[in-house]
Amino acid sequence: DTVFGIPSIRIVGDMTIEIMNYKGLRSCSPAEIKLGTCIGELCVCGNALGIVEINSEGIRIQGKISRIAYV
Repeated sequence: DTVFGIPSIRIVGDMTIEIMNYKGLRSCSPAEIKLGTCIGELCVCGNALGIVEINSEGIRIQGKISRIAYV
């Protein structure tokens, strides 16, 4: 929810994920991308992951996504 700054996650199949209201990029590799959020660190895991769009409000990641988890 944008009012409270809670992350909003949209998944399209197993190849694309869009995250709004993230707090920053913590780490990035082809196997794992970690983002800070107001409710913890979000980890997107998979193969051939890459950031295709990033701005102050959201990020779009593409690749073969196998797992999404708060760590």
